[in-house]
Amino acid sequence: MLKVLDESYISEIARLEQLCLGEQAWSENSVRQEFSNTFSTYVAYCIQDKVVGTVGVRVIDEFAEINNVAVHPDYRRQGIAFSLMKWVETHCRDLGATVVSLEVEVDNIAAQQLYIKCGYKVTALRKNFYTHNQHHSDAYTMQLML
Repeated sequence: MLKVLDESYISEIARLEQLCLGEQAWSENSVRQEFSNTFSTYVAYCIQDKVVGTVGVRVIDEFAEINNVAVHPDYRRQGIAFSLMKWVETHCRDLGATVVSLEVEVDNIAAQQLYIKCGYKVTALRKNFYTHNQHHSDAYTMQLML
């Protein structure tokens, strides 16, 4: 079941992102700040009231940006991330967005395959976008035209 989240889920979102994204995860404070942004929405995929996947999206006029997609490792490869991405697509279209963008690490092939399946295309390479323990890695910018 998909559910739009409120601020009471901040800690749960931060924990899930930390589990899934490691040092790339947003801190609890960063998630809290995103909730204070009127352009942002977090949605979760829940199984028996347990949040097993989340995505954050910010929509400003015709542009939307996906912040983080996280699915608990025990629930991957079950279509949860795909469902979240399709919800984002509908949400963005409903708010008048015409472009949805995101960044994904060049080495994250599984995520790239998901985004391609959802219709996203690579539009740019961002050098040294991510930092891992003083090691830098590149990211692709991917976009979906609505």
